[in-house]
Amino acid sequence: MKVIIPADALTTISKLVKSVAPSKPALAIIKGALLSVANGELRVEATDMQTSMVIQMPVEGQAGSVVIAADKLAQLAAIGSGPVQLAREAGSDFLTFRTNGRRGKIPAYSRAGWPGVADHALESFEGFKVNSSVFSDRLGRVEWAQGEENRAYLHGVFIWGDGSTAFLRTGNGHAIATAAVNADCAPFDGVLVAAPTVQVWKKMLGHVEGDIIVRATDRVSVQSTQPTGGAELTVTVSSQPVEASFPNAAMQQMVEFERNAVIEADRDELIKLVADARKVVENVKDGPKVKSTSIRLTPAPGSVSLRIRDNQGGEFSGAVDADVPEDASEHLGYNDGDLGIQSAYLLKSIESMAGSRVRLSAAAKGSIAVEGVLAGRVTVVAHSVIMQSRVPW
Repeated sequence: MKVIIPADALTTISKLVKSVAPSKPALAIIKGALLSVANGELRVEATDMQTSMVIQMPVEGQAGSVVIAADKLAQLAAIGSGPVQLAREAGSDFLTFRTNGRRGKIPAYSRAGWPGVADHALESFEGFKVNSSVFSDRLGRVEWAQGEENRAYLHGVFIWGDGSTAFLRTGNGHAIATAAVNADCAPFDGVLVAAPTVQVWKKMLGHVEGDIIVRATDRVSVQSTQPTGGAELTVTVSSQPVEASFPNAAMQQMVEFERNAVIEADRDELIKLVADARKVVENVKDGPKVKSTSIRLTPAPGSVSLRIRDNQGGEFSGAVDADVPEDASEHLGYNDGDLGIQSAYLLKSIESMAGSRVRLSAAAKGSIAVEGVLAGRVTVVAHSVIMQSRVPW
C-alpha cells in the first residue's frame, strides 16, 4: 500500500477517528482505524462495535490496507504541515512515512480480525438536510432530559420528520425536551438513536462545516461532505437504531395539549432566580443535601414569585417581572394557582432555551410547558414539558 495524504486532511481524519475509536475496547484491533486504498479512493474505518465511521477521499496510490492505532495516527498528523506519504509492504509490521524531509516508521497491523463496517444505503433519502452547527446546537438543547443508561428506551434521542420539519426529543419519564428545526426534510418515521452514538455525532459535528444529511433507514446515519486538502472528504457515521418504543403513551400525553395561561418572563432573570434559590437550600450544612427540591411558582399581576424549601428548614423566596394573563390562577397548578415543580428540571429546561424570553404555560395531565423561540439560520421552537412535583408543603 502507498498513498499521499494532504496534511490538513490527515489532521481531520485523525480527529474524527479519535471521536469513535474506544480507548479500552474489548477487541484490541478496534482501538485504531483501518486505512485502505482501492480504485483511487482512500477509505478509513473506525468503530466501537455499536457506532461506525467511514471516511472517504479520492487519492492516487497503490492498493492495500493497514490498521493503525488511533494515537499513532494522531502522531502522524502532528508531524508537520506538508503532505504525508504512507507506505507498507505486504506482511510488514510497520508503516513507513515521509513528510517535510522527515521519515520514520510506526507499528502497523494487517486487517485480519478487523470487524466489518457496513456501508449505509446512501442512495435512499429518508431523512433531512440541515446545517451542521444548527443540528449540534439542537442536540445540546435536548440532552438534559435524556433517560438513564439502564432504561434503553429512554437513553437516547428520538428523531422524526413530517415533511418540512425535523424533530429531536428526549425523555426520562418525568420530563420531555423537544427541539424542532425547519429543514429540507423527507417524511420519515421516528428512530431512537442510542446516547453513545449521539455523543459520537456531537464530536464529529465539531470537526465539520456546512450542511449534513441525516438518514433513517435500516441504519441511522449522519453524513458530511466538505473540501479538504484539495479534494472532497466524506464522513458517514452510522449505527443500528434502538429497538424500543419511544415515547410511551404516558409521555406522549405530556406533549399533546393546548397551551393555557401563558406566562412570559426574562430568561436570564428567571435562571438567576432559580439558581440562587437552589444554592440556598442545597447548602444546608447539617444533614444531607436535597437534590430534587420542589419549587413553587405563584403568578400575580406583573410578576411571578418563587418559593423553595428543603427538609432542613431552609427557605428562599423571590420574584421576577413577567407578563401574566388575568386567568392564570384558573389554569396553573393544583393549589390555588401555584406551580409545584422539581427545581432541577425547571433550571435545566430554561437554560436549554435561547433568546431573551421564555414562556411558561399550563398543560394537561398535571404538567407545564417551558418554551423559547430560537432565531438563527432557521426558525426553531424548542420546548420542554415538565411534570408537576407533588411534594407537599
